[in-house]
Amino acid sequence: MYFTLLFETNYGPTEIYELCFHPAVVWMKDGEDFCQPHRGPYFVAGDFTFLVQHAKTSSQATNDNGHNPRPRKVSIVCHHTEEGREEDLNLLIAEMKSEGFIPQLMVAN
Repeated sequence: MYFTLLFETNYGPTEIYELCFHPAVVWMKDGEDFCQPHRGPYFVAGDFTFLVQHAKTSSQATNDNGHNPRPRKVSIVCHHTEEGREEDLNLLIAEMKSEGFIPQLMVAN
């Protein structure tokens, strides 16, 4: 598996990152390597936090006036190709929640 993350935004375009395993863990943006948290083949605790820090993104969404912050939703699209495992997905979801995001799981055929 590999995973596409679609970060909720108030306007467009959607902020999109992909967690791939080539063969090491790599975060991609627009089809290019964006950042690599480590050289191992599996997702580990801290990999999502690494992306959030590198992308300078936030776990908070606000209304159009920048008021009423609330947890930010992130849709996770699971693609059934590549080397990602169910364990990687479970760790990703747990870390997203611990960072204050609301993960929403989707599955692609």
